[in-house]
Amino acid sequence: MLILGLFHGFQGIHSTLQQKISSRERYLFDFHAIDCPTPPASDRLSFLAEVRYLSQYPPRFSILSPDLAESLRAAFASHPWVAEVRSVTIASALPRQVHVDLRFRTPVLQVTLVQGPPRWVDEQGILLPPLNSYPSGGMPGAVLRTPRLPPDIPAGRQWEDPIVLQALALVQAYQPRQLEYRQQHWELILADGRILHVAARTLD
Repeated sequence: MLILGLFHGFQGIHSTLQQKISSRERYLFDFHAIDCPTPPASDRLSFLAEVRYLSQYPPRFSILSPDLAESLRAAFASHPWVAEVRSVTIASALPRQVHVDLRFRTPVLQVTLVQGPPRWVDEQGILLPPLNSYPSGGMPGAVLRTPRLPPDIPAGRQWEDPIVLQALALVQAYQPRQLEYRQQHWELILADGRILHVAARTLD
């Protein structure tokens, strides 16, 4: 009788543990199921894979975790395309959903390199990730035709090349289509085709 009682007791404990595990698994959410916008020339699954890689986020997480919103904010903020994590919305009731609203950096200057494909920076000079393809509508912004050495910094950092930074200031002031540094001055081709010459600042 004692052995039978112990057996039933263990059975009860095992059943309770299984129920708890099953209950916990019901609230596990796959990272790749997160709903979010995507940066230029990217798809959602590829973008989420990059966010996971950069942030070392687990492939599944509990949707009931009290610090989930903050940890997701930090994960998405680690991606160099992300300028701001606007909001994280978590719906724990069925159908369970996680939505992350993002503002992406806007490429404003395409920088020609002495070798390799061009690179893009945003209005603050933040280096953006390399692009294997462009969106169907093309990329916005101006083209710096003065070849620069490839950047030695990772995407997400400011590219402190003085020519690039001067070019950004001119882009903000004149919105040219193309620009080129010519030692003493800059040559700008404006949107209407006019050519404008602007004195260059002394380089540090």
